[in-house]
Amino acid sequence: HYLDPQVNRGPWTSNEDRDLLSAQQLHGSTWGAIAARLSGRDRTQCRLRLLSQERARARADRKNAQWKVTGAQQRRGKKRGRRAPD
Repeated sequence: HYLDPQVNRGPWTSNEDRDLLSAQQLHGSTWGAIAARLSGRDRTQCRLRLLSQERARARADRKNAQWKVTGAQQRRGKKRGRRAPD
């Protein structure tokens, strides 16, 4: 697979990301079927890209939740960006 000249090793496009997500929703974790829907990508690339996107999304969600400031805190004059109490 690695030496196959037909495999695209370049960066992923937004269209490929969209197609990857829709194929994963349709086929689950059947990476061969997902890769067949994406021309030029192999099953390992599809799996790693999807896992990478999920990790990035989870990291962003954690960061947003951690630094959320409530309206009451803003009205009391506390600075934005402070960590909300747990």
